[in-house]
Amino acid sequence: MLVLFQDAASKLLRGAGPTVLFAVPSMAKDTSLVSQITVTELMLVTKELISTTFRPLPLYLDAAAIYWGLSLLFEGAQRRLERRFERASTTVGPENKRASLS
Repeated sequence: MLVLFQDAASKLLRGAGPTVLFAVPSMAKDTSLVSQITVTELMLVTKELISTTFRPLPLYLDAAAIYWGLSLLFEGAQRRLERRFERASTTVGPENKRASLS
């Protein structure tokens, strides 16, 4: 029974994996957790630092770099998962085994 479940789960993940993973960066950017809390907190801290240093441009650039870095982190994780699913879905069939043995 467990083997049947694992086989069905692997087929499901291979089929749906790339589609779901394609939406990960936009989901992370659009969810209330990331877009509202993180960006709001990031901008609040930036504004507090601006009020003490009176140098807005470098601080806004730093905040943009932090947000961009988080986006790159999510996209990199997505690429690695896509490669993993791609490798798992490319299996050698019986006809290819015979060709590689001869």
